Amino acid sequence: MFLGRLVRGALALLLVLGAALVAALIYSVPVKGEGMGPTLRPGDRLEVSVFAPHDIARFDLVALPVPSNSTDPRLKGMRTIVSRVIALPGDRVAIAGGAKPVVYVRPAGTAATYQVKNPTWAHHGTAAIDTAGCCTDALESLRGHGRRWALVPAGRYFVLGDRWDKAVDSRVLGTIAQHDLRRLVLKIQPVTDLGRVPNRARLVPVLG
Repeated sequence: MFLGRLVRGALALLLVLGAALVAALIYSVPVKGEGMGPTLRPGDRLEVSVFAPHDIARFDLVALPVPSNSTDPRLKGMRTIVSRVIALPGDRVAIAGGAKPVVYVRPAGTAATYQVKNPTWAHHGTAAIDTAGCCTDALESLRGHGRRWALVPAGRYFVLGDRWDKAVDSRVLGTIAQHDLRRLVLKIQPVTDLGRVPNRARLVPVLG
């Protein structure tokens, strides 16, 4: 009798673990391409926030759908893009181009200017910054090398990959609607890296 209870308990535990694994895979997205390197690598898998997938903060990792009309070869075979939120609704954003491009943000409701510091940007090529056909009409001012501000519309977000020369992001796609973004909260594959993804991106005040 004791053995029977033990077997039933073990089977129940296996069922629970199996259901949890299936749920984890259903509510997760794979990383493909190199646009988030070296933070993330192809083959990594990230868990989507189940309870607040659209509750998005600056520098969150997010998943967004590949546009159905995309012909970009970097997106071949991909259904989802993983990127990082840089600017929120109501923010102003600008990119100063050149050999070492710089991203600036003026948070909504303030006149303060900040530079986005993301250590991964310093280690990659920059050709895509100057050649990308950025963006939508609302972000037309991001073309070129000047610091000309563009307003992020209400309900939309500006995203950039951690690897500028490989990423497809708001430089190409324009701002992304909130309902198209899903917040990513945990790396679940590979299991040796299980846990939160390190994030060293930050805003640094620009003086003067």
